[in-house]
Amino acid sequence: MTAKVMLVDDHPIVRRGYRALLEASGGITVMAEAGAPLAAMRAARHCAIDVAVLDLRLPGAGGLRLCQRLRRYQPQLRVLIFSAQSDFVTVRAARVAGARAFLDKRAPAEALASAVLGLVRGDVEIAHNAFANLHTAERPLTDRERAIVRRLAAGEDARDIAAALAISPKTVANHVYAVRDKLQVDSLAEVLRYGVDRGAAPAGGWL
Repeated sequence: MTAKVMLVDDHPIVRRGYRALLEASGGITVMAEAGAPLAAMRAARHCAIDVAVLDLRLPGAGGLRLCQRLRRYQPQLRVLIFSAQSDFVTVRAARVAGARAFLDKRAPAEALASAVLGLVRGDVEIAHNAFANLHTAERPLTDRERAIVRRLAAGEDARDIAAALAISPKTVANHVYAVRDKLQVDSLAEVLRYGVDRGAAPAGGWL
């Protein structure tokens, strides 16, 4: 069985390298390429593909939104995220978006072809799949931590949050530190992105 693949990356030279790597491995045919989400959706409508290999940094809607759209349009499609942006929050968001595997671009060269073939075969474990690390890394946020992240994402500062929750600004800072530790992120900006991404989620629906 030949795995039919679509490559989505906004750099043509990079796509050319991926194509050469995949097709040289045997058992893989690159059926389509795209440099942006709209072109990828158009290609998916006109080509029979088994696996879509997506970068996350794409113009317009971006790779995560594209992953969601592809999975809604073609539920049986396996999406493989291939990105250098592999922090905990991003990897988890990719899984929530419906991706079946996530490879860091720093993985060994042969890992991409191996992952594509593994997805087509239905392998339970994919070598170098970042999703495997989520099971041991995930620690749920408390109700208080979720409330603070939600308020931060809405633009409130620590003093406003402290007043609203009847706690001290120092306690707010301690909760934010705990959230960063649980999400395994290094900056407040990444915490804010996490909150913005989940702004419409009910309190109990967050990690």
